[in-house]
Amino acid sequence: MEKTTKKEPKRLSSALRNLFGVGDAGFVLMSNIETFYFMDYLTGLGGFTPVIAGLINSVFSTVDACLSWIYGGILNGTRPSAGGATGPG
Repeated sequence: MEKTTKKEPKRLSSALRNLFGVGDAGFVLMSNIETFYFMDYLTGLGGFTPVIAGLINSVFSTVDACLSWIYGGILNGTRPSAGGATGPG
């Protein structure tokens, strides 16, 4: 009988795990700034009341959250090319 040994999967280093958090924090900061200026645009230049502007923002955010599952699945299902999964080529 042959003895099979399971190899432990490689773990990410703590520095790499922290860098993932920094990247996510940058995305969240960008998203919050975009939302703030979009609300300012809707109330200032668009002439909407804050309640209607908040409703518009909520609808767009909900639609984006629902669609992200779809286009995320499409991107994950594509075969990577020479430039990567989303790169040129």
